[in-house]
Amino acid sequence: MYIDMGTEPGDYSTKICYTDSPEITDFQKNNRHMLQKIMMEFGFAPYPGEWWHFSYGDKEWAKYYNQSNAIY
Repeated sequence: MYIDMGTEPGDYSTKICYTDSPEITDFQKNNRHMLQKIMMEFGFAPYPGEWWHFSYGDKEWAKYYNQSNAIY
């Protein structure tokens, strides 16, 4: 099943890869936010510059969740 996110993962050709890009439809934006919500429910930290990019346990994750240090 294909879920329309507005771009393929890894497409850096424009700023459309930003999670809240103004150049995507509301449907695509809602799909991105649904993915973000689900991933965050499982402890992953989103990276708003790439809708497909999430972190867990690294320094970006620690900063997002205001942790004193990374897990690894």
